[in-house]
Amino acid sequence: MRRSRAVDRLLLVTFLAAYLVVLGFTVRENLARGSWWFPFSVTGAQGDSGHPLIHRLNTAESTVRVGDSVLRIGDLDLRGLSSSQVENAVAPLLRAGQPLRVAGERNGERFEALVPPAADPYWWVILGGYSSVPLAAAFLLLRAPHWHLARLFFVGAILSSVSLTADTSVSSLSLDWVVFVLAPLAIVIIARCAFEWTSPVHSLPFWQRCIPWMIAVVMGGSFVA
Repeated sequence: MRRSRAVDRLLLVTFLAAYLVVLGFTVRENLARGSWWFPFSVTGAQGDSGHPLIHRLNTAESTVRVGDSVLRIGDLDLRGLSSSQVENAVAPLLRAGQPLRVAGERNGERFEALVPPAADPYWWVILGGYSSVPLAAAFLLLRAPHWHLARLFFVGAILSSVSLTADTSVSSLSLDWVVFVLAPLAIVIIARCAFEWTSPVHSLPFWQRCIPWMIAVVMGGSFVA
């Protein structure tokens, strides 16, 4: 027999409310930023005295290269900053859509360049895709009450959507901790659902039950790095 539906309603209200809060912050930040995105992505600085390195270009043509050390963007000194700290600090400069004034170092030589931001007019499409996951999970929770994974899948889907949505936010109110904490947990829950999708496989070997946690540890370690 299906367990109390009151628990389902409580999960529905609390978890959807948490998702809507994160979604609201993300939409607000994207609207403030406008249709622009970072022209390149950087690694974190290697130590307190180091500077971030460019590891990916987000525009087809650019005056900077992968491997360049980024010393300053505008008047911001990037010494010792992590990649998320760089994004949070530079985000206000993107709102005008003007080229970023970048001071860098390449092969031991200093240079300065004006780098136009990347166009990002369809950010809302990505958020719309993430929003479809909580809706599907809520539908299953309400309409498939006898499925043994209904609650677990709902929680995993919401946590996954919250972490993915938070990861698209560039804000002075950093949501990095949301991604760091919830993404590995979501992986554990979704992986467990995959292993136990049908009721006959309730009794899994111990090593299979450990696999989702191993994946979460590796994923969490990648965020720290």
